[in-house]
Order: sequence, then C-alpha cells, then structure tokens
Amino acid sequence: MINKISFSGYKAILIIFFLFIRIALFSQIFLFQGIVKDERTLEPIPDVNITVFRTTRGTSSDYSGRFSINFDTLPAALIFTCLGYGNGYYKVTEIPKNPVEFLLNSKSYTLKEINITASNYSFVFRDKDYSVLHYELMGDNILLLVYRTLLKQSQLVLLNRSGDTLAVSPLPEVPPSGLFKDFLSNIHYFSASDASYQCSHNKASECIDFLYKTTVDSVKKFIKPFLFKIEGRLYFQESIANKFGTAIGYYEKGTGKKYMRQVVNYHHQRWWL
Repeated sequence: MINKISFSGYKAILIIFFLFIRIALFSQIFLFQGIVKDERTLEPIPDVNITVFRTTRGTSSDYSGRFSINFDTLPAALIFTCLGYGNGYYKVTEIPKNPVEFLLNSKSYTLKEINITASNYSFVFRDKDYSVLHYELMGDNILLLVYRTLLKQSQLVLLNRSGDTLAVSPLPEVPPSGLFKDFLSNIHYFSASDASYQCSHNKASECIDFLYKTTVDSVKKFIKPFLFKIEGRLYFQESIANKFGTAIGYYEKGTGKKYMRQVVNYHHQRWWL
C-alpha cells in the first residue's frame, strides 16, 4: 500500500513538473534592446515611438536613445516614428546579445549627402522594398499607393518633390483598387470592396485622413462627368442619344447648363450638332 501511494505521488509530481515546463516554453518572452541615433550626427534621439507591428505593444526611447521591448514570437517587425524624422521599419528575426543601434534619417536632408562608413549600425527600412500600385499628384506633392514587401501591407505614402516622406498611413479598407483624382483635384482612395474615401493631408499628425466614405459607383456617377473648372465655369462631358453620342458643355453661375458640342453616331455616321 505504501509503495502504491509513493508511486502515484511520484507520477503526480512528474505531471506537474512537465506541465510547468510546457507553460514556460509556450510563454517565452523575448527581450529586445536597442539605441536610436540620428543618421547624420550619430547623436541619440529621445522620445522615438517604437511599436510592434500588428500589436498594441510599444515603448519610447529615453534621453540616451535607448529602449527595450518584449516579443511573444519571432520574427516580428518594429515601427519607428518620431517628429522630424522619416518613419522606420525593422524586421527582428533573432535576439542579439547586445543592443542594436538604429539610425533614423531626418526629413531636412537627403540620404545622398550622407557618407557613413561605420558597419556596426542597423539601418532601418528606408522604403526600398515596396511596389507602387498607383499614384496621383496632390498639390506639389506625390501621393503613392504602395505595397510593402516586408510588412505585407498596403499604405498611402505622401512624398515631396525631393523624395522626403511627409505622411504615411494605413488604408481604411483593403485590398486596394486604386486612386482617383476628380475635377477639383481632390484624390479619392478606392478599395476593391467598392468603398471610396476622400484623402486629405493632415500636416499636424503627419498622416493621411480618409473623409466622406461612400461607394465607388456613386463617386464615378456624380464626379466623373465633370472634366475641370476654369474661371467659374464647370466643364462636363456626358452621354446622350442612348449612349450613341456624347456632349461637352459647362455650368456657369447665373446662366446654368450650356452645351458647346454634341456628337451622335448613327450607324457609324457622325452628325455634328
């Protein structure tokens, strides 16, 4: 009887022991440490926001540019954001013994002017690994609809003519379909699910705001017939004669709608009206 009880107790201890080992293995935490510095001056950058992609986990660098952050699984991607600097991306595949030194580039200079020969720095992702799906001119800037290979994510990126990043924003709905610029130079983002959002540059938060959600069909139906606006006249092009013809004209305050030219094609013959 004593031997049976002892054996049963031994089995229970083993089960509890292996259970704790299994829990410890599955709840392993990876501690990653780094230092963020200015790429031009190599001075530490405080108050850099560092977040783990697709999680709510994040931290910020201290006065010496140092930070530490935990991962539940590897690989993982870090996103660096800081006022006055371009956004950075870095993929973590392993935990090094020593803190990793990251270099962020300021928006006030171009990378072509920099010459760094040190080899112990890890350059954050500089928008090299992406595909441009579509683009439109937004004032004096360029709005890109891109797909980032590293993050496997589509985004809108606003660049100035010098190539400096002004804003980066995730899309409100995916997958993307494209961009559409209307007659008033407003840019609309179209998703593949028939959603349409007007894009606006928010300079304060350095992002793209998505306004006035509607459908792609409604935008095309209401806006696409209009061509451009010149000196108070809003020019348009519309189908007539059961879509066998087209008409070009304009709207003007006080005079209303006027046609400039109408073309109808009956049996492959054109009649100018």
